[in-house]
Amino acid sequence: MNMVFGALPNQAGSGTCFWDGAGSCEGCDGSGIRCPAEPSCAMPDLSLGSVIVERCDYCQQYPDDLAAAEVVCDDPTLIRCESGGVHAVGRLVSTWHSR
Repeated sequence: MNMVFGALPNQAGSGTCFWDGAGSCEGCDGSGIRCPAEPSCAMPDLSLGSVIVERCDYCQQYPDDLAAAEVVCDDPTLIRCESGGVHAVGRLVSTWHSR
């Protein structure tokens, strides 16, 4: 799974993060967001430039995937995968930089 990198505003921290001792979360780079995410389920075709965004389930800085997507995407929305699950997608904002 790909992860996002870079500084993001610390908006909705829950205080329940699993730290690896090096000062970062085991599930993300500390931003609380994974983008572009690559879920294991079959996804419908996305429009050009759209990415799937997930919140980090370890540190839970955001209440859900859509809240995480609102930080890094223009016009985030939810879509259903072929398994019936719900995923957040959107177009990355121009100021977002991933490694």
